[in-house]
Amino acid sequence: MLGVNDLKQFALPRGWDAGELAKYALADGVTYEQLVDNIVAGLVVANDGLMNDPILGSLISTTTEPAIEYRDGTTGSMEERTEHARADIRRGATTGHALPIKSYDRALGWTFDFLRKARSAQLEADIADALYAVRDNWERQLLKRFFSTAENVVGSSGYDVPLMNGVSSNVDFTPPPYAGQTFTSAHTHFDRKTTAERAAALNAGAKHLWEHGLFGPYNGVVPFADIESYSALTKFVKPDRGIEYVATGSSAPYAQAALNDERYIGLYESDYGLIRLWITPHLPTNYLGIYKPFGSRDPRNPLVVRYARDLGPGAVLMRGEAFRQYPLEQAILIHEFGVGVGSRLNGYACYFAASGSYTSPTIS
Repeated sequence: MLGVNDLKQFALPRGWDAGELAKYALADGVTYEQLVDNIVAGLVVANDGLMNDPILGSLISTTTEPAIEYRDGTTGSMEERTEHARADIRRGATTGHALPIKSYDRALGWTFDFLRKARSAQLEADIADALYAVRDNWERQLLKRFFSTAENVVGSSGYDVPLMNGVSSNVDFTPPPYAGQTFTSAHTHFDRKTTAERAAALNAGAKHLWEHGLFGPYNGVVPFADIESYSALTKFVKPDRGIEYVATGSSAPYAQAALNDERYIGLYESDYGLIRLWITPHLPTNYLGIYKPFGSRDPRNPLVVRYARDLGPGAVLMRGEAFRQYPLEQAILIHEFGVGVGSRLNGYACYFAASGSYTSPTIS
């Protein structure tokens, strides 16, 4: 499911085979068959990178279902048992929300005359640029859903909802109790602090997760423009590359945290566990996100990506609707998916401003 099964089933008309494709060549002698094989290989690698990226993959799980259901807040505990009295029957309440799906495309603009005279380097540059656009859009859509408080209508009456936001008017949710703590539907994981309170925000974010039973290490999302603000904090640790920090205890299978990915700028030692800080230029200045990563595409991760069963979760190359000779005339890349929130408690977002309340960022 991580790549296309065979590009020919999408990009080429029925009845064409490798022998027929080999008859057609580009200006530099590369055959159409070789070009298609190269595109297949590139798409498989690119799509696999979307799903299994060590950082972005830890934000998501995947599904083809149009909605999810999860436990709503209930209270109650075990009772002391007696010989003749029957225990009170208790059940867990549930709620849920819809998941969006959208279709994105990228036209390659290959005409009949261009394909007659094109060199493979030109086509490879177009493909590389299109695959970059796929990954770029993927990351932007993940960050947009994580940091947005919007409740978007799905269909006629469904709602795509944000992380825990106490002002929801469409899908009320009360976090389940944990370790003697109880919460109300007014509980929120969206925060506003001043720029002098970055350390306080890191602690607040880790606490918000910890109090729901989500223990560190955590991942923190930091804007590229704010690197110096975090690296100057007292409890910031910049490790040597290649050193691995491994948590022990019950969370050990999920806690191995190699920091040799250059997107990590270091660690912050919060009061509630280590936070690995990774940077992205997509996030504007004065925003911070924190979540508990459970591994690539683990259902406990904060976001869930819904995709179409017939196309799969990755991008697919489609031939043009009409062509003279070459099936890839006017070809387009299609990527159909939607990003929703999978775990409403596994995430914290903070906006730094002198006053006011949290405001959703514009993801560039």
